Amino acid sequence: AGVGAYFLSTSKSTPATKPSSDISDSTDKASSNSSTNSNTSSNGQGQTDEPTSTKCQNSDIKVISSAIDQGGGAAGSTYASVVLMNKSTKLCTFYGFPGVSLVTSADAQIGQPADRTSDTAKQFSLAPKASATFHLKFVQDNFTAGTCKDGATQLKIYLPDQQDYLLTSTPHSQWCPGFTVSPLAATS
Repeated sequence: AGVGAYFLSTSKSTPATKPSSDISDSTDKASSNSSTNSNTSSNGQGQTDEPTSTKCQNSDIKVISSAIDQGGGAAGSTYASVVLMNKSTKLCTFYGFPGVSLVTSADAQIGQPADRTSDTAKQFSLAPKASATFHLKFVQDNFTAGTCKDGATQLKIYLPDQQDYLLTSTPHSQWCPGFTVSPLAATS
C-alpha cells in the first residue's frame, strides 16, 4: 500500500464477537449507548451541574484518516496513524484501546486482531471538531512462508466500550504476527 490518507467508508452494527484487543471492561450495547460519566460538580447550593461529558459513541465519531507515518518505521515494521474526529456538538470522553482488525471487503478477518502495546491508556475529553489518534504497527513479512496473510482492504475499529464498529480503508494490506495498536490519545 502506498503512502497517503484513506477515508471513512462506513460504520456498521454487528452481533459478531469483538476483537480480543478491545477494552476489557466493555459493557453491553444497551448500557454503552446510554452510559454517562458520573462526574458531577456541586454549585455550592446543593444543586449539581450537568455531567461533564459522556463516553464517546460511534455516532459521535468520524474516521478522518488512516495513513502510513513518514519516517518513523523501525527495520521490518511500518507504522500508521488513525485520526478520529468528534463530529457531534457535545464533549465526549475516551479511555482505553480501540479493538482493531484487518478485514477484506467481504468483512472476513485477516489474521488476528491487533495486540495492545505496553503504553498506558489515559482518559481524555474530546471537544466537538477535536481529534484523537491511535497508532498501528504493521510487521513486514519476515516470517516463514504462509505465516503472514494478505488481502486486507479495511480496518475494523471497535472504539472503547462500543459493540458496533467503524470501517475505514487500511493503509496496509498484510497481517503478520506483531500487529499492535496503541491507546487512544488526544491529537496535539
